[in-house]
Amino acid sequence: MLNKILKFIFIFSTLLFFALPVSAKDNDSVEINFFYSDTCPHCAKEEVFLDGLEQELGDTILISRYEVSDKDNLEIFEKFIESSGQEVRGVPATFIGDKEVIVGFNSSTDTGQRIRNVINECLSECPADNSLLVDLPLFGETDLSKYSLFGLTAVVAAIDGFNPCAMWVLIILIGFLLGMENRRRMWTLGLTFIAASALVYFIFLAAWLKFFQFIGVVRPVQIIIGLVAISVAIYYFRRFWKSRPGECEVTNVDQRRKITVRMKAVIQKRSLLLALIGIIGLAFVVNLIELACSAGLPAIFAQVLALSDLPSWQYYFYLLLYVIIFMLDDMIVFAIAMITMKAAGTTGKYSRYATLIGAIVILFLGLLLMLKPEWIMFG
Repeated sequence: MLNKILKFIFIFSTLLFFALPVSAKDNDSVEINFFYSDTCPHCAKEEVFLDGLEQELGDTILISRYEVSDKDNLEIFEKFIESSGQEVRGVPATFIGDKEVIVGFNSSTDTGQRIRNVINECLSECPADNSLLVDLPLFGETDLSKYSLFGLTAVVAAIDGFNPCAMWVLIILIGFLLGMENRRRMWTLGLTFIAASALVYFIFLAAWLKFFQFIGVVRPVQIIIGLVAISVAIYYFRRFWKSRPGECEVTNVDQRRKITVRMKAVIQKRSLLLALIGIIGLAFVVNLIELACSAGLPAIFAQVLALSDLPSWQYYFYLLLYVIIFMLDDMIVFAIAMITMKAAGTTGKYSRYATLIGAIVILFLGLLLMLKPEWIMFG
């Protein structure tokens, strides 16, 4: 059951990130939707005018033409009329960005000049159309401008969460908790450890974000982070080929023994309050040590997030989302262990292949930060 849940989360988040773009609209272009009839002489005059305007302005404008005798085009026309909130009774009808609807066409010096004026206003005032359409497996065509940062967050956090250094301490804790008779105490101590670990990671991510926001969009920094990402990717590839499944390379045998002894002492304290204080302190110490195992991914993610133009609250929303997804496998493992009273953990197979996919994703992000940072600027 656990493996099925983790497999679904892993595959779904990976699909979100590796979707292939099929079309995109220029952020600096004004969208013009022109509705006409083949039998309308005024429409024919405007068509000639728009052809000339298209040649003159090039990529500055993006013109879509709809002949209204076609049933589908007529439905689109009706939707544009409804969304504009204006009364439009005939063609030609020209919708320019979200600025104005112009009905009818007299001449290039009259209506044509009016269209030019609205386009100029739009270039300075109209909100850019940042839509990015992709063909997602199972989900069809999707606008990733609304979901791509969510998808990136899900993938990076899920890969980070499969890190073996983020799991072994919880497995030891579960082993001690299962030997207790008081189930409420078991749940309280376990959830406190998970919550404290999540808080440490949130603070760590927020610190990286604040650092990158403080220094601003500096090209040399992007290149440095890109090089760091490529180095981390090479390390992940090496770990995939040479390390044993589920092995953490940061903590040695002596460190693990000390942590295990300390955890046992904390769990066995008679006072619940003292046990809680001890488990929180242990969570902070352990997670600060284990950050060395996965510092690269949070730093890279924070750099991508800092590049995005978002309202302040959204930055922290994505940090929180990252932490929740990062801790999701821990929460699932803990909940199943407490319900079934049997210890469980992620298999070495998932950890190993998470390392491989993590290497690919980090390498991809590193190359983008160095060569095309604008591709990962959201918002």
